[in-house]
Amino acid sequence: MDFLFSQRWCSVLLGLAVVSCTGCQTASQTPATPVAEKTGHSGSGYALLFKLMDDERNVSKLLLVKRERAELNELVKAISRTAGDAYKEMEAFGKADPSLNLKVDGLPPAEVAARASISKATAWELLTDKGKDFELALLLTQEEALTYGEHLAVTVGVKEANGPREQFLRKLATDLAALRLRVKAMLAAHYTWDGK
Repeated sequence: MDFLFSQRWCSVLLGLAVVSCTGCQTASQTPATPVAEKTGHSGSGYALLFKLMDDERNVSKLLLVKRERAELNELVKAISRTAGDAYKEMEAFGKADPSLNLKVDGLPPAEVAARASISKATAWELLTDKGKDFELALLLTQEEALTYGEHLAVTVGVKEANGPREQFLRKLATDLAALRLRVKAMLAAHYTWDGK
């Protein structure tokens, strides 16, 4: 793979591991709803979720250079579709309400730099791995991204006073949870334990 090709795909894949450094724990089957007063909307939370959906809607582009089994391809395409639909809906929310922040995530510079470093390393790993190693790396990044997205949607939704946006965030959290469970099931189906 030549350097220019690698650079182009690295830029496409940078977001696949953005959430690796969040330290999220595995969620339950149904998203938990934190108790909080509805005060409007969670400014930077929308920007973080919008960026994540932008990254995730592009994950299926990996399938252009990686020829993997049909089960994995279908799951990756479902993740991309869900994220793409969410991205478009959030973009429409932003156009309808200029006070809705979709650009400034409010992260400190050290966090931004750490996420960029993790993203580049993970993108390179995904570009160079093949077969089982590629599938495992991809599924692990997706499990982390979907867990983070699910909980971020719940957290942002708790403070959202706008009914349609709150409903969208609740549905998105549920959809991301369902996709995460599919990723987890695929990981478990191909994991072997010798009992030792």
